[in-house]
Amino acid sequence: TDITERKATENTLPESEEQYRNIFDYSPVGIFNFDLNGIIIDCNNRFVEIVGSSRAALVGLSILKLPDQKIVECVKGVLKGIITEYRDTYHAVTSEKVTPILGKFSPILSESGEIIGGTGIIEDITERKKLGDELRLKSLVLDQLEEHITITDLNGVITYVNRVQTDVLAYTPQEIVGKKTDVFGEDPAKGASQKEILEKTLENGSWQGEVVNYASDGRELIMDCRTQVVSDENGNPVALGGIAMDITARKKMEIALYNEKEQFRTTLLSVGDGVIATDAQGYVT
Repeated sequence: TDITERKATENTLPESEEQYRNIFDYSPVGIFNFDLNGIIIDCNNRFVEIVGSSRAALVGLSILKLPDQKIVECVKGVLKGIITEYRDTYHAVTSEKVTPILGKFSPILSESGEIIGGTGIIEDITERKKLGDELRLKSLVLDQLEEHITITDLNGVITYVNRVQTDVLAYTPQEIVGKKTDVFGEDPAKGASQKEILEKTLENGSWQGEVVNYASDGRELIMDCRTQVVSDENGNPVALGGIAMDITARKKMEIALYNEKEQFRTTLLSVGDGVIATDAQGYVT
């Protein structure tokens, strides 16, 4: 029985080794193995492509002698039994290629559990980094606008607010994001309700009007607001976007001017004598 089991195990080894080799060679990520001295003993074609070098130049290369100390520390950690991660822009020493990469490093263990080397899985994150840089730039632009920018899902749950909004309302992003727009407050007697804005935007694709918001300290803010349904490339609604301008000072000035005119008109009506108003040239106005 022992001989039969051993023979069965021996017969399955070549098949397992072939499967491993196929995964190693044709993986969409770069893979390399190194020994206890940190010397690369094998690598796949994708790793060669990412680094921009050749297999001949890479196999036999001592990772511990690389100028990039972050990778050196990752490999040293692996040889101590620690799984490590590298995320940075790598400057290849065997070529002039510069590549943003994400690397995962882990120990290779013998059947007895001893560390006999390590393996690295490398991913070229150039496109991911480019997308991240673009998103950061857009966020910087939105944060530096004077307008209040809000993005919500189709249920009115806030997914993004720009910095001016949190500064003016005196809330942290964590106190707003994930909440419904009700968190901004409302006064239906002076402007639209949050429910009305959501329903009208979904119904018509957009909405414009005034709404009253309240800061965390109770300050009343009158906002001139525009909202819009945001659609994906197939025309399906995926979010709602809102842009609002704080017009509190302007509204207060308009009210003050109106009250002043009304007071002046009331005064004129209460005067018994005739009153004539002229311009600077003496013409009756």
